[in-house]
Amino acid sequence: MSHVTQEQGPAANEPILSVEDLSVVYETNEDPVRAVRDVSLEIQPGETLGIAGESGSGKSTLSLALLRYLAGSGRVTSGDVRYRDQSILELSEKELSSLRGNDIAHVPQNPKTSLNPALRVGTQITETIRAHRDVSKAEAREQTYDVMQEVNIPDPQSNFDQYPHELSGASNSASSSH
Repeated sequence: MSHVTQEQGPAANEPILSVEDLSVVYETNEDPVRAVRDVSLEIQPGETLGIAGESGSGKSTLSLALLRYLAGSGRVTSGDVRYRDQSILELSEKELSSLRGNDIAHVPQNPKTSLNPALRVGTQITETIRAHRDVSKAEAREQTYDVMQEVNIPDPQSNFDQYPHELSGASNSASSSH
């Protein structure tokens, strides 16, 4: 699932994220595997998009391609991904790093495995905030409480020091999206 923030958004009738004819392949020793074929979509400011489909239908590949997270032999072969008026496919690594986590987030298919089981949830969210924003530890902690509340983790101050396995499945999924 991807979520796009409204900050500095475009005009109300313009999409904040648009995908045009996006195709992704995975190179193999045999023939290339076409995982995503000519996908087009638009997300308006304030909208949240959930991608649903059968196992192996390309949901994760599409989501990873949107932020250039494809690894290994995966590559975009055609199309464009635009955030506001910028082509994500043409951003520098520095610009892309700023975009990830600040404006667009990717929630993995199995979020429990995306959180480090040896670190407390609040610490992981705080570190992510500090990596993307110029804030003090105290400000990052306050923002972490806000994020935890936003994703429905009850009593953020108490749950800040919990380990991922100590949260419910819903809370764990929500916390890995930031």
